[in-house]
Amino acid sequence: MFFRDLQLENFILSCNLQKNIEGLFSLFVKLSFFCKKIDSISFYQAGRDKTKFYLRWNSEKKSRILQDDFLIKILKNNDGFVHKDRELFFILNIKGHLIGVFFIKVKKNFTEKDKKRLLPYLIILKNEIHLHNLYHLVVRDELTGLFNKRSFITEMQNYQSIFKETLFSLAAIDIDRFKHYNDTYGHQVGDYILKRLGNLLKMMEPVENFQAYRFGGEEIMLIFQGIDAEECKKKMERIRKKTQDEDFSTEDWFLKLTLSAGICDSLNSDSVYDLLEKADKALYLSKKNGRNRVTVYKKG
Repeated sequence: MFFRDLQLENFILSCNLQKNIEGLFSLFVKLSFFCKKIDSISFYQAGRDKTKFYLRWNSEKKSRILQDDFLIKILKNNDGFVHKDRELFFILNIKGHLIGVFFIKVKKNFTEKDKKRLLPYLIILKNEIHLHNLYHLVVRDELTGLFNKRSFITEMQNYQSIFKETLFSLAAIDIDRFKHYNDTYGHQVGDYILKRLGNLLKMMEPVENFQAYRFGGEEIMLIFQGIDAEECKKKMERIRKKTQDEDFSTEDWFLKLTLSAGICDSLNSDSVYDLLEKADKALYLSKKNGRNRVTVYKKG
C-alpha cells in the first residue's frame, strides 16, 4: 500500500509560499512533531571562510554559541546527522559547498525512529534555504545586504507602466565625503561603513516604510510608496539624523557619518527617467549647499 505523509506534503506546499528564512522555520516549529519531540532549533549560516558560523534564526530567546573547533570536528562528517546526548546537528552541504548547520535540542523521548522522521523536513529546509540564498545573491548587494542596482532598475520599470496612477517618492542618497574615508583609512574601512549603513537602513525600513537599493559605490536609492515629496522629506530627515547620531567607529578609528539626499515624487515628474534626473539634481544641491541635508526638487 502506498503511504502518503499528508503533513509532509502540506509542509512542502507551505514552504513554497514563504519569502524568507523566518517564515520557513515558523512553519517547522508549528508542527505537532516539533512540539512533542524537540525543544528548540537554531540555524547557523556559514561565513565566507567556513570557520565562523552566524546565527540566522532560533526558536528560543537564548541560543548556544557554536565554537569553531567543535564545528570543524563535526563538519568532517560532511552532510548528515551528528547526534550527541540531547543535541542533534544536521550539516547543510550543497554539491560540496557548506551552507551552514542546524543545531537541534531534542527531548528525552527522542529516538532513532524520530530522527528518520525528522530527516525529510530538514532536507526540505536545507533546499529552501539554498534557494533563498541564491535568490538573495541575484537581487541583493552582497556587501550592504540592500537590494542591488538590477533590482532597482526592475522596480523602476514596473513603476513606469503605472506611473500616472501611482504616487511614490524617490530619495537619492550619497555618503558625504566617502572618498575621504577610502583614501584616509583604506577600502576595508570604506566597506565597513557601507555595511554598517546598510544594516542601519534595513533596521529603519519597516519604521519609515521605504525600500532601499544600493545603486553603485556610495549612492543609495530609497523608494517611498504612497507619499509625496514633502512627506518623504520628513521621513528622510529622520533617517539623516539617525545616521548622523550613529557611531561608525572601528577599533582603530573614531568615525561619524553624514548623508546628503535629493527627493522628487511622481506628481512632479513625467516618467521614472525624469524622476531619477530630478532627484539627482536635488541631491547635487544638497551637496553644493554644505552636505548633510535633504533637498526637495523644485522647478526653476
